[in-house]
Amino acid sequence: MSAFTMFEDYCRELNKYDAGFTKEDMITLCLEYRRICDWIPIRDGKKEIGFIIIYSGHKLPMDLDYFIEQVYIQPNYRNGGIVKQTLSEIFKASPGRYGLFILDKNEPAKGFWHRMQFDFDLEPIKVANHPECENCHFYAFKTP
Repeated sequence: MSAFTMFEDYCRELNKYDAGFTKEDMITLCLEYRRICDWIPIRDGKKEIGFIIIYSGHKLPMDLDYFIEQVYIQPNYRNGGIVKQTLSEIFKASPGRYGLFILDKNEPAKGFWHRMQFDFDLEPIKVANHPECENCHFYAFKTP
């Protein structure tokens, strides 16, 4: 499956939680993320089954070191620990202050990040509504 096809699947899934992505958004965002972000593939052997998209640099809010823009894994690979393992490797290689948005209606994502906080001893920095996203919350944490 191509990265773009996976990104389309991801956007369609987020639309279930009121993300509001259009087909044009999917194309534009996918191209933009691949241009300006670190697009980290999640693999099962040689097969790409998901991705993590991370911004880094000095333009991030709240003195963050990294911003996790998107995390996606194909449904049939969920709950197997592969995303958790990939994030563990990322956090070890690039410790620091991370931020992300979670849609208010996306209970699976909220549960995942709650478990990640305890499994990796992530230090919460901030949880708040954010003016750029009326149907989501901003979460920030520091890796140990």
